[in-house]
Amino acid sequence: MSALGRKLDRQRDSSSLAGVEQLELRIARRAAPAHVPVETIALQPTMTGAINLAINASGLADKEIADALGIDPATWSRIRSGQAHFPQDRLDPLCDLLGNDIPLQWWAHRRRYELKPLRSELEQQIDDLRAQLADRERDLDVIRRFVQQTR
Repeated sequence: MSALGRKLDRQRDSSSLAGVEQLELRIARRAAPAHVPVETIALQPTMTGAINLAINASGLADKEIADALGIDPATWSRIRSGQAHFPQDRLDPLCDLLGNDIPLQWWAHRRRYELKPLRSELEQQIDDLRAQLADRERDLDVIRRFVQQTR
């Protein structure tokens, strides 16, 4: 402070900014994708078990996950122990963060469904071109056999 009692720095005190909401910056590392056998996933008795398996497979710490999802640590602890329910609207961000789809795989297995990833437009085009190529190869084989038989 100066001799006159004023602040020398020009930075505003954040508490004096009326009507300005300060947002918390959440920086979370994402886990590397982990492969867990379907048999292990199917052994989980509940969705909470599947979520805990997904968390354990990720290698991320509880604090990292709770912070990234904006869940209070005490609530997160209750979720992990099965005393509170995981918020369903955060399941997709959880799977992205954890690098696995274990809860989805568990639920599909539980409901007797099989999961497979959707094909991209490019993969569909490749499959179509392969089918066209196979048709042309068959046509070419017919022509080759005809030429050999007529010699």
